[in-house]
Amino acid sequence: DAEVVCINSPPALSLLRKLVNAPLRYFKFLAVKRRFAPDYSISLLEPLNFYNLITRGKDKVILNFQSSYTQDFLKSPFLGKGITRGFLKLVYRILIRALYGRADALVSCSWGVARDLVENFKLREDKLKVIYNPLFLDEIGVMSCEPLGEHEGIFEGPVIVNVGRLTKQKGQWYLLRVFRELKMAFPDLRLLIL
Repeated sequence: DAEVVCINSPPALSLLRKLVNAPLRYFKFLAVKRRFAPDYSISLLEPLNFYNLITRGKDKVILNFQSSYTQDFLKSPFLGKGITRGFLKLVYRILIRALYGRADALVSCSWGVARDLVENFKLREDKLKVIYNPLFLDEIGVMSCEPLGEHEGIFEGPVIVNVGRLTKQKGQWYLLRVFRELKMAFPDLRLLIL
């Protein structure tokens, strides 16, 4: 029953548009915080972590990190290209080191992400909490008993199942190498990537 508030500020790839968006987002974000006067403000990813922190009032600020920023700076399309990318990488690096330690808590989805924040961005380890993404085991148990219809045949022999985004961080290239070796020992083995 929560009210959804949209600040209507779509992402931009050009540096000029990003610079125009920054103060607009700041004031929109500040207006929302003033309207609701939250006790806690939890933000997910960039640039919302940044805006959450700089619009802090009396609220406790919790920043969430879902991926390695070191890797994101290398690959993320949202940082743009060329000069824009270089400029934003530098700005984010400075802001994260200078400001993010002021948050009340920093939450990451894994120890690898937490380690990246400590080692590469010098954030305080004592403020970091790791909360893994949830698994709904009861729901998974029920769904595991449902028929697969036309896909039943996939599981007639041994199968390795990989579920996740096809990104470097998920490491499917390791899985493919391991699968090649396992296939020599277990010729009926199959690999299913969802």
